[in-house]
Amino acid sequence: MKGNLLVNWIHRKYFFIKNINSGKLLENFLISAVVSIFCIRSFLKITGFPQLGNGSFHIAHMLWGGILMVVSIILLLSFLSNQVKILASVIGGIGFGTFIDELGKFITSDNDYFFQPTIALLYLIFIGLYFLFTIIDKKIRLSKREYLINALEITKEAVIEDLDEVEKNTALELLKKANQEDVIVTSLKKLLEKAETIEPPEPNLYSRLKKNLKKIYHFLIQKKWFRNAVFIFFIIYSFISLFQSAEIIPGLIINFPELNFWETSNLISSIIPSVLILLSLRHIKESFMKFLARMKFAVLFQIFVTQFFLFYFNQFFAIIHLSINVFVLVSLNYMIENNN
Repeated sequence: MKGNLLVNWIHRKYFFIKNINSGKLLENFLISAVVSIFCIRSFLKITGFPQLGNGSFHIAHMLWGGILMVVSIILLLSFLSNQVKILASVIGGIGFGTFIDELGKFITSDNDYFFQPTIALLYLIFIGLYFLFTIIDKKIRLSKREYLINALEITKEAVIEDLDEVEKNTALELLKKANQEDVIVTSLKKLLEKAETIEPPEPNLYSRLKKNLKKIYHFLIQKKWFRNAVFIFFIIYSFISLFQSAEIIPGLIINFPELNFWETSNLISSIIPSVLILLSLRHIKESFMKFLARMKFAVLFQIFVTQFFLFYFNQFFAIIHLSINVFVLVSLNYMIENNN
């Protein structure tokens, strides 16, 4: 509670105006940064780690990351449209990922790009950013003034003749939460109500697939065999978690004290989510939603804790394991959000 009060105090004290689209923009930034690191490391591995320069000079890709971040800042400072903000969030994310990828060079005395814990540290940085972005998006509450300002931002679309019905309704909903005695609020309501909107675009392939997927899910969730399939999947999933520590389990059996910090932590962090999953399977008959919630907690534990140690030991397998975890988490979120 005190943390939320501090966040909101800083928010109000320095007059930071929150953007209602901040969650999507920060998500673009984070995803772009992560993808850029994976692409860079994959490219360097495939091409044999080429260098741009000659014997005396080496142009590190950290510099390209800095250039991309400067480009994103220039875009944000120079232009007002939402499309530019989206573009800047992606370019800035790619730039940050390209920059931070060379972390190993700057935390070792011999400038070792291949320093083993680097990927684990990068993962920790991105987890920290995830929590920071979540606080910004979820914990900072909008004031009445900010509801008005965000409605004004949407109203700009009317000026450039690009306001659709969804944006118009969103702006009107925001104005309902603003100060109703403010003359700007009442004037803006009248303006929006009279504003002409463009025809909504035809649903694209993604929208149609999303709609059909929801219909299929609501059909499947009523079937007993589908719930049994989910049950079996998570049993297999729990053993996949244990598999990642298979190399050090023999060492635990033979001589536990010889395990170092990283091996012990990897083993424990692999066992905990597996135990949580197996203990939670009994809830599937009592309450399917409770079961899904417990599964989500176990998956989040794997993503935020287990993956950190796994990246230390095996980067390639850790990427595969992380991809599986993210897919499972997205699926669980979808099932929870569309349960009704």
